[in-house]
Amino acid sequence: MKILLASWEAIDIFLQSTIVDIGKKRGVAQFGSAFGSGPKGPQFESGRPDFLKHRAERLVFCLGGIMLEKPIQIAVIGGRAASEAELKLAEDTGKLIAGRGYQLICGGLGGIMEAACRGAFEAGGMTIGILPEKDRSMANEFVKVSVASGIGVARNSILAHSADAAIAISGQYGTLSEIAYFLQFDKPVALVSCQWQIPGAVPVASPEEAIRVLGGLL
Repeated sequence: MKILLASWEAIDIFLQSTIVDIGKKRGVAQFGSAFGSGPKGPQFESGRPDFLKHRAERLVFCLGGIMLEKPIQIAVIGGRAASEAELKLAEDTGKLIAGRGYQLICGGLGGIMEAACRGAFEAGGMTIGILPEKDRSMANEFVKVSVASGIGVARNSILAHSADAAIAISGQYGTLSEIAYFLQFDKPVALVSCQWQIPGAVPVASPEEAIRVLGGLL
């Protein structure tokens, strides 16, 4: 079986069941002409299939069909009460997450969570909110996918189970509990503008350093 692996810096993919069926019937031979060569490896030319746009996902084309590799999810955790400087850090973090093609996942409410979602949303990224409430409408306006857990702060466990890594920005005891979940699950945590020194978590000086550190660990 011949397999081609292609990566792009920014690929926005929407695969419907009919498209997957087409891929299964046609196989890689039908898509081969869409690939060109470049300094960064396989790239799409103007003849690419219409359902492939821009987003950093990986696609595996094979004679048996199409597989989409699971995207990386980065959690941004922090309090609802934050200074303007901390909110700016969160917004910049969201932009960087989206710029890497990662998905942003958070608690979906205000403060640090909303600022991070705003940054990722405006950069064209995916934003996911795991809400403590029973009502999805409680999510901030920049959350694209909201999940109403209805279990209060216990939703921190869902967040830590779902994400691949976390960036903590400021925060109080709620943020500290989220950090503890991530570390207990052996997932990397970067601390930006945090007051704590926590064994296992990595203090960093900026959102750029946080993304760089986590990118090297994932």
